[in-house]
Amino acid sequence: DNRTTTLYVRAKDAAGNASTCALIDYVEDSLAPAVPTITGTDQPRATMNLVSPNLVKVKGTAPDAITVNIYTNSDCATAGAFGSREDFEGPGIAVSVLDNTTTTFFAKSFDGAMWSACSSVFFFTEDSVAPTAPTGLSVSPLSPSQNGAPKIIGSAEIGTTVEIYAEPGCTGSLKASGAATAFASPGIEVNVTSDGTTTFYARAIDTAQNASGCTPTGITYVKDTAAPATVTN
Repeated sequence: DNRTTTLYVRAKDAAGNASTCALIDYVEDSLAPAVPTITGTDQPRATMNLVSPNLVKVKGTAPDAITVNIYTNSDCATAGAFGSREDFEGPGIAVSVLDNTTTTFFAKSFDGAMWSACSSVFFFTEDSVAPTAPTGLSVSPLSPSQNGAPKIIGSAEIGTTVEIYAEPGCTGSLKASGAATAFASPGIEVNVTSDGTTTFYARAIDTAQNASGCTPTGITYVKDTAAPATVTN
């Protein structure tokens, strides 16, 4: 078992003439290959707007494999895609996923004689839905104020990153950003360098990089460090 046997073969004709001897190597292999490991994909695990038809490339390691099959069910019964070991350990094996769905991936290796067991699960989420725009903007401290580092406060979807801008439509340069939890309390600090009125707007970005709309109405902050005119008689 599990060894290579060399066989030697020659032919003889009716007159007793013998051909040159040829050799054939026969490999008996009854050991299943190692179970492959899915280590990732060519996209983040939460990804927006994949190229149609929503292809993601599954990657991993399969040291004993010639071929690797990718499955979406835990019994590894029907392959969704397959490729070489070089594909799997390199650019990945392309598999189609559905919009706004979490897909489970499993893999099996084939060494030319036997299949491995099914691998552990790997989860991939396709997310094309943008979060809702932040709401309830306020500022601390209230203005007018001498404070050059006020905090913008509001509500945004849990798990998102909130970006703060000073132009309508959340255009122009990014002024500050922070987690939705920080946005709720104590707020996201912005830098106001000059005296005057600044209106701040916010949008939310989810883990798949989907961006919400911008808050239609901003929150106005007035920085005032100028002393009042001297009182005269």
